[in-house]
Amino acid sequence: MPRKERDEKRRDNKGRLLKSGESQRSDGRYAYKYIDTFGETQFVYSWKLVPTDKVPAGKRPCLSLREKIKQIQKDLDDGIDTIGKKMTVCQLYEKYTRQRGNVRKGTQKSRQQLMKLLSEDKLGAASIDSVKLSDAKRMGLAYAGKRRCLQHHLQQQAFLKSHFLYGRTGRLPPQESL
Repeated sequence: MPRKERDEKRRDNKGRLLKSGESQRSDGRYAYKYIDTFGETQFVYSWKLVPTDKVPAGKRPCLSLREKIKQIQKDLDDGIDTIGKKMTVCQLYEKYTRQRGNVRKGTQKSRQQLMKLLSEDKLGAASIDSVKLSDAKRMGLAYAGKRRCLQHHLQQQAFLKSHFLYGRTGRLPPQESL
């Protein structure tokens, strides 16, 4: 390979240097390729390379690729599962209960009951990155109004709180918090 070709840096259509992992597709969209916490290759796309770029006509406004890369790197450094943010509350709850399967029958019954309540509520279908702790409290108070036992209500509220922590960090909450 001639030295001139090897020394040339990759550039976008506007002549800007592209960093490692960045590329520009033929339609003008920018892509970033990275390895997630599970060792799988992932791609992130954006119409803008930097925040000052304009979005092409007819395209939805979005974060620039470099802003998305910063978020991904921060999440990876903090040990947060970047893909897990797209999981629904019901999926998160199911994943958590599968990992903690060796429990008493009463606990299994409570888990089934909470799963039923989650699936009936719009909160269960929401992605975990869009749900706030106040939403879980709202749900808990709504179920408390349905004449549920106070102790059961407090257990469910603590359980949901720990699950939101688990969904954001990807780490299991401590056993005593349940």
